[in-house]
Amino acid sequence: MARTSDNGLRAEVRTAARLRAVDATREIVCSRGWQAVTMSALASEIGVSRQHLYNEFGDKRGLGEALLECETDRFLSEVRDRLGEHRDDLGEGLAAAAIGVLRSGARNALIRAIISGATTTDSELLELLAVNSEPVLAHAIEPLTASVCDIHDVPPRRRRDVSTIVEVMIRLTLSHLVQPSGTVERAEEHLRLTADALARSTVPLHA
Repeated sequence: MARTSDNGLRAEVRTAARLRAVDATREIVCSRGWQAVTMSALASEIGVSRQHLYNEFGDKRGLGEALLECETDRFLSEVRDRLGEHRDDLGEGLAAAAIGVLRSGARNALIRAIISGATTTDSELLELLAVNSEPVLAHAIEPLTASVCDIHDVPPRRRRDVSTIVEVMIRLTLSHLVQPSGTVERAEEHLRLTADALARSTVPLHA
């Protein structure tokens, strides 16, 4: 029993240190950019060894992936709420969720800092978000697929269809967020039309 308690305590301490590292990284990126983040400075700021950070994240790129995963979690709650507000219309729910992310992202300090880094040599986070975005996608697709399936009572045999729809909407929303090519209104209309078309192509999901 004591060993189990000790293991649980160590896990809690490790999780707390990881969250402190990610939060501190976010503050640095928002104020000074990704290039200002170093393992040495971060370790000193949160009171752990540099080796601890390397053990936890692997390298600076791994830290960046953890930062983006944590930021993704901030959006997932809002997305689930939007989906839940449109239980009778999958297309409307997908559109509302995507447009909500687009609007929130435009005001998000970290997203703005990442996008501004594209004009400098400080573009690694943008690459992780827009080009090599598999960690972000993997972190978002599965939980949102589960949410859609729960909200719309989707049977297991249609889960793959839902996963495809969710992935398309996430990729499209990310594209409009980090690489805008027109007006916000046009981007929102694009998201709305795509969500409606995807939903119509799979209705009824419970068939």
